Amino acid sequence: EALWVSLNQPALTGWGSEMSLSNTIDGVTVETIGGELRVTSINLRKKGLTGNIEVPELGNLKELTYFNTFFNSLDSYIPQELVDLPKLEYLYLSRTSINGFPDDQDPHVEATTGGTDVHPGKGKRTEQNVWRGNLHAPTNPGASVLKWLYVTHTDSDISSADGLQSMDAEWFQVYSLEGLYVWWNRGISNFPFPAEFTNMTNLTHLALEGGANGDGFLTGNLPSDLSGLSGLKWFRIPAHEQLAIDLDTIDMSTMTGLNMIWIGGCAVSGSLPDYFFDGTLPNIYQSINSWPGGSSPGAEGAHPEVAANQGPYGNGFNVFQYRNNSLTSLPATLWQNNPGIIQPEFAMNDLTTIGTKDLSNQNSLRYLRLNENELHEDLPYLSWNYTLSGGIEIQNNRYVFKHMLYVPPNAPNGETVFELYKNVTQSGEFSYVPQKPFGQARTISVAEGSEVTLNDFDGIVTHADNQYQWQKDGVNISGATSRSLTLSNAQSSDAGTYRLVVTNPNISDLTLTSEPI
Repeated sequence: EALWVSLNQPALTGWGSEMSLSNTIDGVTVETIGGELRVTSINLRKKGLTGNIEVPELGNLKELTYFNTFFNSLDSYIPQELVDLPKLEYLYLSRTSINGFPDDQDPHVEATTGGTDVHPGKGKRTEQNVWRGNLHAPTNPGASVLKWLYVTHTDSDISSADGLQSMDAEWFQVYSLEGLYVWWNRGISNFPFPAEFTNMTNLTHLALEGGANGDGFLTGNLPSDLSGLSGLKWFRIPAHEQLAIDLDTIDMSTMTGLNMIWIGGCAVSGSLPDYFFDGTLPNIYQSINSWPGGSSPGAEGAHPEVAANQGPYGNGFNVFQYRNNSLTSLPATLWQNNPGIIQPEFAMNDLTTIGTKDLSNQNSLRYLRLNENELHEDLPYLSWNYTLSGGIEIQNNRYVFKHMLYVPPNAPNGETVFELYKNVTQSGEFSYVPQKPFGQARTISVAEGSEVTLNDFDGIVTHADNQYQWQKDGVNISGATSRSLTLSNAQSSDAGTYRLVVTNPNISDLTLTSEPI
């Protein structure tokens, strides 16, 4: 009754043990336990409620297993009495504002003033008001039987920093949890990834995500030993720029239940492992920064399950939006075992190889984005019977003319791969200018009067149609138009910075320059 009043509902009459509450309040389930009526479930989703749930009497509902306030307008902190209920298994608080403890009662944060945060001209979300707040774990995490915690969308405005302000690391000691969802809570920050995560052996769904603008809150390092998480299906932790994930030291191959991993936007480094694509993880169908089809599990309080192999475009990986990290290589199995890739974006990494130059099995590509890496290999050849509407971006790599001007084995009429790229991007952009300097910077010391040859970096830029020009201190050297430059009888006046500039009439708008010597 106290909860009902706190939600600004009319006072109940005739309250008593003989009344079936489920016939009085829609969404409340009452069962007879031990000869007495007991509330076992409170489902208030989408009721248009206002008020709060700051009701210590909730602690009296010892048989309550399910509590859901999805999509209401509640300005409230979460009573510890609710979190500590001995039989509570499902706690859904999404799209409900979460307020801090009263200023003089919360030992975890400094005193703050509460209130809704209205941002003129920003577009307020409906049925969702927010105060700054926190979410405390059960007093005895190890004794909790909670299975699902879902706390999302607690900020009032799409560009605000209000809503949930903190959460206890002790949530990762609630080892009964099967699903832990905390996302779009823009106020939370600087949350070190808990080492206890590796002990959450019952966990099937983990989703920890920053707000819509990509502001993450996880910091530290993802633990390297994930062998105890074989039942994890969803592993969604994107957009945490300060969370280090080293794929060369972290082994996820034992996570055989995994069918979605989303780590794009974190500080990811190393080589993308084969086991994502070679069948080691038999149920996996999305990876890196992809989003599976269908609604989010448990988004509205249903008991969530995720069916394997139900991506939006059929089975297999198809969306890779993985940029601005330190990935060094891709495996060939990524492309070989996933012919339906539509959006491969690996820009702004440290890639030296994409694993193959044969992408002719990819017939669904919308774009190919490999720009701003360290790629120095033949451009991959594609299937040439369709158009990439989103274009191809390969600029700011270390490609040279021979990588772009070879004739691929599937060229219809002997065209170069560059010509075919031009053809398949007619409705989109093909960006290949500029390229980073080729070769490696080096310093050469010679005795005065000796002879020294500056070579073309071991044939890196060899191509029959190349045109060469050596420069000293940025000025062309007259007559120095070969791949190598020999200085006979070297003098101190020859000291300086030398570079080789290379052009090719087949790609007239691209000029390549070597690293300095």
